Amino acid sequence: AAAATEGGEGQEEGSVESPLRDNQQLQTCKKMLTPDPSNALAMAQRMLDETALRSEDGQVEALHMLSGDACFALRQFGDSVHHFQHAAAGRREFSPTGLPEDSVIEQVCAMLQEGYPAAQVTRVAEDGCLNEGAHAEGWVLLVKLLAEIVDADSAQEQVAEEENRNMVNKLLMLLGSNVTNKRERDARMQRCLQEGADGGDFTSASGRKAGRRPRVEDEAPIDTDALHEFWKNVAPEERPALCRVPIADLRKAVLQLAAATAAEPRDSGGKQGESEAVALPPESSLPAQLLDVFADEPASIADPGVAPGLSWSDALCEIRSLAEASSSGVNSSELLEVSAYGLFCLDGDAFTLGAATPLAPDGDATAEGQPPAPEVPAGSPVSALIASAPSPGDHSKALERLLAVEAGFELDVPHKEMPSLDLGAQVTPEQMLLLVRTLSALHLHVGGTLPHAAEALSLLCQRLLRKKPVRALMASQRAVVSLLSRLMLRAVRSAFGKERQKLKAEEAERAERELLEELAA
Repeated sequence: AAAATEGGEGQEEGSVESPLRDNQQLQTCKKMLTPDPSNALAMAQRMLDETALRSEDGQVEALHMLSGDACFALRQFGDSVHHFQHAAAGRREFSPTGLPEDSVIEQVCAMLQEGYPAAQVTRVAEDGCLNEGAHAEGWVLLVKLLAEIVDADSAQEQVAEEENRNMVNKLLMLLGSNVTNKRERDARMQRCLQEGADGGDFTSASGRKAGRRPRVEDEAPIDTDALHEFWKNVAPEERPALCRVPIADLRKAVLQLAAATAAEPRDSGGKQGESEAVALPPESSLPAQLLDVFADEPASIADPGVAPGLSWSDALCEIRSLAEASSSGVNSSELLEVSAYGLFCLDGDAFTLGAATPLAPDGDATAEGQPPAPEVPAGSPVSALIASAPSPGDHSKALERLLAVEAGFELDVPHKEMPSLDLGAQVTPEQMLLLVRTLSALHLHVGGTLPHAAEALSLLCQRLLRKKPVRALMASQRAVVSLLSRLMLRAVRSAFGKERQKLKAEEAERAERELLEELAA
């Protein structure tokens, strides 16, 4: 018993790590997990059938974890849960701590995929070693949200989207095929809506028009190629100053959006009492609270686990990229390059363009145990976006990124058609920020022991985006950065217009001078 206690004390990091380092067969089995999980599973099963293994050495536990990882890779989620349960049972006999982080993540994800009861999933989350570290509260909150909160009912959203699509198709038939760009199409559609050309009923329940909300500043169509050429000619050191947006200006725009959204009646699709909830004041809305978080960047951080300022926005971009990577087959770092990740920074009392920083290459992710992402097919929409991603330390592609971020949230549609920006009563904003911080911490360390734990975390993020509170949080973040991009682009377009006026004046002056010279001759 004393020997077993000493062995348990020497394996504080988890009894699976030492056997994986010391046993050559276990190392070989682990290396096979990513390229050939089927053979890795067969090898682990053969080793489990041997009688020479001793439970107190941690080898049986390690083999069950490797088998669970292999079953997870093969989408045999029920068998994966079975192996992790055996590993947890053996762990409890010789160690007071729970399963390692990667094992808990894979087991929870597999149980959710198999539809286990919420109480069982929560119990597994609480028994693992993740419930003993600095992010214990956030981890349990994450699992409870995934297991207990039902997915957002998208039936009414699909119906509304279908009705809107039918209306748009009718309008496009009226507009004809001579539409040259999105701005002209939107302008024509807006005029058509205002004139009631298709005879539809576009009034809301309050009797007001529910057509497209006019933009604050309707500019004339701008030559996109000329705008890009102007941006290239702007000195790199002048671009951040050109895109500088005071926090007060962004807050004003966010409060206007929150006030207008709260004023529109919205059918929640839930219980009768939910639609009659009292609307929050704009200053207490979720977008306004997120802006306060983004604009708070202290000079020093006492707690290294607390992300400052816009790091919260970047963390939300990471969560969304992980979720989309699990369904699109694209590496999450490539998706980050075409989002608002690292695009903005704080400069005193204003936002401006951030210094683009290189993201972790695919090789680093593979070194941590994450499998390499599949190649993106040439000519696909994702490959086109990735091809236009900015180079590290370069603002030359910042204009394209600003345009993409602005388009990431439809600011000009009727507010009734916007996604909900309200968390609801099930969770608080503070809990959601704790959730974001926990996921960011897990993303940094996942995959060190079991290679498919990173895939499990991506699947958890994908399931997370189906929950109404998380959808509201993501929509609010996209609304804030979309407004910020619009204000920056407005400054760029204004400078571009002034430059064009200057060139036209110089051209007129030169033509007048040449005419005078001809008359004098």
